Amino acid sequence: MNDPREDQSPDTTHPKVQGGGKSVVGELVSGNVDGIVGMQYTFPKAGTYTVQFSMVPIQTVGNAPNRATAEVLWMVDGNTIRREITVVPGASISGVAEGVQVNIRDSSTDFGAGGLGKRYRVSASVAPGVRASTTLPPRRLGTVEFVSVAAGASTSQNIPPDAGIVSFLVLVNGTAAALALVEVRQFSGVVGPIVDQNMQAFAGMGFIPLFPGVDKVTVTNNGATGIIVQLIWGVDG
Repeated sequence: MNDPREDQSPDTTHPKVQGGGKSVVGELVSGNVDGIVGMQYTFPKAGTYTVQFSMVPIQTVGNAPNRATAEVLWMVDGNTIRREITVVPGASISGVAEGVQVNIRDSSTDFGAGGLGKRYRVSASVAPGVRASTTLPPRRLGTVEFVSVAAGASTSQNIPPDAGIVSFLVLVNGTAAALALVEVRQFSGVVGPIVDQNMQAFAGMGFIPLFPGVDKVTVTNNGATGIIVQLIWGVDG
């Protein structure tokens, strides 16, 4: 007869269903885009649900941070609403749906620091309810996280398509004189620049709403010294 204690270890590869919610936990390897941790769940009834994420390092060799991106597919009557967010401890996103599919993949970058190939654990849990009230939207990091922009130069990032992007945040590292001369523009491929925004005027304003129809954000350094730019997308949910 089997010892009942033999089956006490947690299952880290299959989703769990508990009381109207569901969760999954698994491991990814930084630099390996083929790995996936995922789950799919049809809710007991249509309503508002929230997916919460966590990330825990297993190996800490090197300085390159672990990065993972979650694809969240909310399903309603055969239609799918797609969202993408960066997985960090405490990240969450809400949607109104009859079901959800979550796919988490590694999106780590070396940054020249070394240390790719590290194992880390990610999890996702979905349950009824709305995400906690906060001033910060769910976030998705830019394709290139940190960009050095020389004096008089510009950098652009296309808005990730079909990811639910509704706003953006520009972080700039440079001298006070340089920051006063940073220019941010939202572009449409059809009509060119939609809006010119001086970053000095938006200091402390946080995420900036995207105008309808734009597909690119450009940051121009009009100062005399170089700056470092990071662009973060805000996701609906």
